[in-house]
Amino acid sequence: MKLRWRLIIALAIAGILPLIPMMLVVRSAVELSASSLAPAEVAGALDSGVFLTRSLLAEIRDEMNRHLDRAIQTLPPPPSKPVRTGRFELHDGESLYVKSSSTWYRYAGGGWAVSTPPAPKEEEFGGIPQALGADSTVAGLSWHLFHPIPEEIRTQALALQRARSQWTLRSYERDRLLMSLVLTYLLAHLAIVGLAVGAALIVIVPVTRRIERLADVMDAVGEGRDLRAREEGGGEVRRLASTFNLMIDRLEQSRKRASEMERMAGWRELARVLAHEIKNPLTPIQLSVQQISDSYDGSDEQFSELLRTTREVVDEEVESLRKLVREFSDFAREPQLEIAAAAPKEIVDELSALYKERLDCVIEGSNAEIPVDREKLKRALLNLVENACQAAGDGQVRLTVREAGDVLRFIVEDSGPGVPAELGDAIFEPYQTTKSSGIGLGLPVVRNVARRHGGEIRMETSEALGGAKFILEIPSTGVVAHTAEPGAEGGGGLLADGGESV
Repeated sequence: MKLRWRLIIALAIAGILPLIPMMLVVRSAVELSASSLAPAEVAGALDSGVFLTRSLLAEIRDEMNRHLDRAIQTLPPPPSKPVRTGRFELHDGESLYVKSSSTWYRYAGGGWAVSTPPAPKEEEFGGIPQALGADSTVAGLSWHLFHPIPEEIRTQALALQRARSQWTLRSYERDRLLMSLVLTYLLAHLAIVGLAVGAALIVIVPVTRRIERLADVMDAVGEGRDLRAREEGGGEVRRLASTFNLMIDRLEQSRKRASEMERMAGWRELARVLAHEIKNPLTPIQLSVQQISDSYDGSDEQFSELLRTTREVVDEEVESLRKLVREFSDFAREPQLEIAAAAPKEIVDELSALYKERLDCVIEGSNAEIPVDREKLKRALLNLVENACQAAGDGQVRLTVREAGDVLRFIVEDSGPGVPAELGDAIFEPYQTTKSSGIGLGLPVVRNVARRHGGEIRMETSEALGGAKFILEIPSTGVVAHTAEPGAEGGGGLLADGGESV
């Protein structure tokens, strides 16, 4: 599952989990608040009143049944005339009816009288009539006794009925209100969760897409492809992409530096072998020519002149080869730096005295001493100035010393034709040269000196003079660290950018 969906599901779960306990709390609070609309105590009191009223009516009906039994036992059946015995009397408001065959008789005034059927009594209050009746059938006669309910009891019963109905209605309204509030809260909470998930989609999806693209770039880089992450948007993802690109750039620089060190080690090994192979036969060649020249008696003037010329040519070429051997040796051998405090102005003054008006020197900033290997730095600057003089011919050559923060810059410019753009950084590779003479080891040595001091050298085009511009930078605070390059003698080495050894 993709990261964005895991985040959204986690957000939805985090929003829904509190729903159940919060619903219980809300329901309890709503019930507590709504209990004032229909208190439970009122319902109990009303139910007690109804129970008591019904119990009273039941007692009255039982008494009527007993009273009717006494009438059946005491009174002769109609149409016989009853005999007063004093054992049975109708209570106030009572009515006694007897049905014989299809004729109704009503007991009144101590005797029976033909009557119409009794009218049915209207019932109220849940089946409680205006009058209570007792019925019985004996020997084919139907006896009916009616007793009116006391008006006070009926009034209280009706009031109790209305109160009970109102309470029932309020209970129903309370339940509806409770359900409505709980459902409203539930829907509101779910709506908020939905809005939160929607907002999360708007915020999370672009971020996770950028993270996925960054992961794809990482996979591609892991497979060896040269890609860079897009630094889009803002926040931590942009910083992550920027840091990743910076890491890739540094890794690329490290790979280039490692490849360069390997090539440099191979060139140095080749220079060491060439120096050894060239140096060994030089002395025997020169001594042999000298012996031939010294042993000749000079009888033949023409041959003597040829011998002398040959000796001069051999001496000159041997010296040239020895100079080449020294260059090979200097390139192949890297002794340890001898760090000491030195003032840049003193080094510049020595170069100015050597080249006189040929070199224009400018010093910008303070003349504080810095820890460097004075001789190696001077040799590197001398190499740059010599190359500039050869390139400029009769033109201008300028050496500028400029302090920029913790970096000291030595800038050598000339008015010559410059370096072809296609060479680029390859100009610092061994045996790369634009001069008709030389073998192209000077600039690699200069770069080695700069890096061993924790600095770097780069080439640009001089805006002021129009020719080449070489900028040698070293830390003004001193050498941080250095390690030996593969194949270098004496334990020297190159220093990576920022003082990190490769």
